Amino acid sequence: MVEMSSARVVVTIPPRHWYGGLDRRAAFAIIQQLQQRFGSIFYQFDTTPFTQGQVDGWFSFITNEPIDVGIAGVKTYTFLLNDFHYPEVGNVFIVNTDTLKTSRDKIEACMVAELMGWRTSIQQPALGAQLSATKYGQGLTTSEQTLESKAQNQLIATGDALTAGLFYVTPAAQDANVKTLALGGTTVTTKQLFDMSVLDDIYKAHPELKIPPTPGS
Repeated sequence: MVEMSSARVVVTIPPRHWYGGLDRRAAFAIIQQLQQRFGSIFYQFDTTPFTQGQVDGWFSFITNEPIDVGIAGVKTYTFLLNDFHYPEVGNVFIVNTDTLKTSRDKIEACMVAELMGWRTSIQQPALGAQLSATKYGQGLTTSEQTLESKAQNQLIATGDALTAGLFYVTPAAQDANVKTLALGGTTVTTKQLFDMSVLDDIYKAHPELKIPPTPGS
């Protein structure tokens, strides 16, 4: 970070819902820090300024823009906010408490399907990539989507997920996330924010889903 103190850093501005699990206020608090340290420049998702050497750094999705500039022939070094003590859970599953009580079987069925899908993606990263490029997406290529798939898989099958199961947020990780949210002014307890009981029940009923999947090539 110190070495980047005079760098020109681009901060992309995604729509509100794209912040995943990171509270918007916490996100902007981090962005404000980037402005103060680096004199950030705001763009959307066109990486041309980076590939043309107009800027020195890029604050964005690690599963997307680094791949784009890599395909363009630019070598990069990437790191996560988590690497510098800003852990956050992204792309969370959200239900209200009433639904959790009255439709728990449906929620569990949905989560089992998600787990099975991610396990298949990790084992066969090109499968979903091919479907995205040839069936569901537009203007995509299977090769680029496969690289994105592998990058996403590395974020899913890592750390606590290798022992506690995919999607599982351990008590230590919950505490760390609450501290990150507090940086942006959001005060919440782990009990208010996280409920692992659905996954507990799923992994008890389907222990095979807890076994870490073997990443495919």
